[in-house]
Amino acid sequence: MGQRFSKDEGYVQVVILGLEHAGKSSILYRLTYDLFMEAIPTSGFNHEKFCLQRGPGRGCKFAVWDASGSEASQTAWSTYSKAADVILFVVDSADCEKFNKAKDLLNTVLGAGDFPPHAVIMVLANKQDLTSAKKPEELFTLLRLKKLRKICIRGCSAKDGTGLDDIFTHLFLLFDHSRKLKRCKTVQVIE
Repeated sequence: MGQRFSKDEGYVQVVILGLEHAGKSSILYRLTYDLFMEAIPTSGFNHEKFCLQRGPGRGCKFAVWDASGSEASQTAWSTYSKAADVILFVVDSADCEKFNKAKDLLNTVLGAGDFPPHAVIMVLANKQDLTSAKKPEELFTLLRLKKLRKICIRGCSAKDGTGLDDIFTHLFLLFDHSRKLKRCKTVQVIE
């Protein structure tokens, strides 16, 4: 936690951004340890590495930086996004009161342009396990994503893991076509 950013060779570099309490750390822990952990607010950044364990991307390596959503931490986001292959912007799809704030923050991130031109931008509509959650298609409209650069939106749930394997398999397929990725010899969490 709070490590200094370094480019992990052979890994797809992922930065997870979003407002506080959107589920960024819970997504990271679900991906890394395959369990749901109620996250305490992140101070600074969390950094984990993992390999996909299922699907066509099995063995693909990801280095993930989970950024605190606090306003004070948002100024440091550019340090991490400058080397990112993927920016995941997490939205609590059940918290309608924060949609405008999330939209404004996403516009700020994209407007700053602090990421490489090849970077994939994906919005994660988290908390799809809740009945009050907006579907990804609804969030696409509410966040006015069609006016922004090419962005895809996917639904997921950090709590039960729904959608996360599909999201990272999709990312693997995007990057597998553009470059050869080193694969783990064994499928496990990389410490």
